[in-house]
Amino acid sequence: MNPEIKIYIVAVLRRIRSSIEKCSSIECALSVIDTYIEAIDEKTSSEILRTLGLY
Repeated sequence: MNPEIKIYIVAVLRRIRSSIEKCSSIECALSVIDTYIEAIDEKTSSEILRTLGLY
């Protein structure tokens, strides 16, 4: 696996986990996941890495 992609995946999963830990319901957690999916889907990989402070 490309090291840049691996770093990206780990960073995104950590952010998702952190956001979900603040949720008090399954609906909130699903909303967090949906938000990340939409954000990732709409950006290029370099934009995502910049957003995460990794590029």
